[in-house]
Amino acid sequence: MARQLAAETADGGKVSKATVERILRDPDAMRELKKARPDLWKEFHETRQQIYDGHDRRLVEWIEGNVPEARGRRVEIESFGTKDGVDRDYRAGYVVTDAQGNRRFIELKKEAWAQKSMEIFAEETGGPADGQGARDWARDHQQLATDMYHGEASVDMADQATVWNEETRSWEKTQVTPNVLMVEAGHSTLLDPDGLGKTYETKVAESYHQGNVLDAYRQADKSLHTLECCREGYAMQGYGIKELPPKVQAGMEAIKDVQSGTLTPEQADARLRELDYTGGLPDFMERISAQFAAFKWVRKP
Repeated sequence: MARQLAAETADGGKVSKATVERILRDPDAMRELKKARPDLWKEFHETRQQIYDGHDRRLVEWIEGNVPEARGRRVEIESFGTKDGVDRDYRAGYVVTDAQGNRRFIELKKEAWAQKSMEIFAEETGGPADGQGARDWARDHQQLATDMYHGEASVDMADQATVWNEETRSWEKTQVTPNVLMVEAGHSTLLDPDGLGKTYETKVAESYHQGNVLDAYRQADKSLHTLECCREGYAMQGYGIKELPPKVQAGMEAIKDVQSGTLTPEQADARLRELDYTGGLPDFMERISAQFAAFKWVRKP
């Protein structure tokens, strides 16, 4: 390996992509090269980075045109760990500026883009064209498309965020005020209305179907409080907030009655079914989730 690299870089030459591809298959040899010959490792890394840059440009273009959440956004690919490390763990996301003026990196679920990423990497390095072959090729060449997404965690609820540090010129995890609190105070708008609604919908459904019905109603009541506070926060900023549909309002009252002790969860479920939410509370939460999603479309008169 070292002999091949030395030959290619003699007299100012560059390491070929074909050589990089072969070296990427052997992580132990890469570690030894990095330790024993940092000069050759630097040459290897420069060509490898060209491959990564080409992959990233193509992937960004594909995401911007094919992933709905990313349309109209500035997409970036971020690598974890040491830039010249042996393997590459990376994620995709888009950049927004929050109410506090911070540039924040909002991750996209890897299910939306990872397969295309692996196919692009295979094309850039002479790998197989079929889907499974591209997945195996990426794995064998130390490439891991990943995310830090958790179904129960909404970006608007997060008290930590990936924020751009101008001094270090890098993305860093830092403590922030949850965006939903800024929204409720009338100082911001939701970063991911769909995600916030789905967070509550998922929490309620999980408790309900596990038999923890009272806890499900508690979670539902929290969602209503957040929804109402967000509506007030948007209204404070001059956004046109329409009245909720009558059946949604009636369903909300049933949930609040459980919290006040006026209704049992079973009685509330029966009332929700009378309102045409045939599956009871989980069905009603789909409508509440949709009310959160509707914040995407509100405008100032």
